[in-house]
Amino acid sequence: QDSEASGDSGYPSEKRSELGDPEPREHGHSNGYRRHESDEDSLGSSGRETEENKTKGFDYLLKAAEAGDRKSMILVARAFDTGQNLGPDRCRDWSEALYWYKTALETTDCDEGGEYDGVQDEPRYSLLAREAEMLLTGGCGLLKDPSRSGDLYTQAAEAAMEAMKGRLANQYYEKAEEAWAQMEE
Repeated sequence: QDSEASGDSGYPSEKRSELGDPEPREHGHSNGYRRHESDEDSLGSSGRETEENKTKGFDYLLKAAEAGDRKSMILVARAFDTGQNLGPDRCRDWSEALYWYKTALETTDCDEGGEYDGVQDEPRYSLLAREAEMLLTGGCGLLKDPSRSGDLYTQAAEAAMEAMKGRLANQYYEKAEEAWAQMEE
């Protein structure tokens, strides 16, 4: 009864504060004028992006991937795939990227924390399609293999179908056909 008299029915869209409360309150949101500390201020001079720090960072990421962390495997694969975040002592290497994508896809054990969602941000079909794309074009230390690419595109299509991504699955099936057509040339 009290809520009806105050005009507050209890529904979030009709809360009194949202109906034009005469005294606006702070809700803990930033007003946009707050100055954030720079990385150097909060991390000290060691927080700078130096070649040595890039190398160390990638080395730690690689150790995590080697220890079985699926998310790290995907990040390592992407680094070798794109060449970004590798550090000065490494270069783009698609065969290495392919190895880590494949390892991430094959890793089905839970991590130390009992989690199993290491590829949740990167669906299985997405990783398979990227492998297929690299094998279709070749380069960066990877030989072109249209047959294997077609097989991987088919696996990606099947995984996309399982994820209820029918249109995407059809695209992957078409790419598989294109890859196999390159074998005949």
